[in-house]
Amino acid sequence: MQMKRYILANKKAYDATAKEYDKRVKEYAYLDKLKVLRVLRLSGLKKPSVLELGPGSGLCLSYFEKYGTRKTTAIDISPKMISVAKKRSPNTRFIRGDFLTTRFNEKYDIIFVQAFIHLFPLSDARRVLRKIYSLLANNGFVFIATTIHEASSEDFSRKKDYTASKNTVRYRRQWSQKDLLQEIKPYFSLAYKRYRNERKYKKMWMGLYLRKRHRSLPTSNP
Repeated sequence: MQMKRYILANKKAYDATAKEYDKRVKEYAYLDKLKVLRVLRLSGLKKPSVLELGPGSGLCLSYFEKYGTRKTTAIDISPKMISVAKKRSPNTRFIRGDFLTTRFNEKYDIIFVQAFIHLFPLSDARRVLRKIYSLLANNGFVFIATTIHEASSEDFSRKKDYTASKNTVRYRRQWSQKDLLQEIKPYFSLAYKRYRNERKYKKMWMGLYLRKRHRSLPTSNP
């Protein structure tokens, strides 16, 4: 199956930034540790299985491995990012591919979705949310984090906060808080919400800690 143009652009952008992600882990180590511990605490799950979408440097996976998960799995479109992540989380099973077209043979207790939902146009972002829901075990827990903006928009743009990708275009959706919460509401209930102002890069992040709602979905491809 041929990849969509925006997915190919994102693959190229993250291949270009993989080494820089690796070098910058110290910037995020403490905050990512707190996120993982908060997810584990709020979920109330013992020895959960975890799926991370777009694991970046593998930092959060390493914390999940360390703090008592039964199994960790991750999927990424970028082979170079997977190579970086493997160094930090050697016990994780990595899948190279497009999340929307990859078939999974199991459900997960926790799905961790940091800086991922904004890499899709709205139509495919809706499919991402639906698929996350379908892959989540009953009583499952989800963490979704993205930057928030006054109004939603989407287009190809340069990833300016990473030197290696300043000349590389990727696809980026800017979510307003209202729009993202509206899209999430049918699938997940909000357990906790936290904001972080990343002043250095002029970004406002919103982290959503979510529980799976019990509902029936029409039969169709996720």
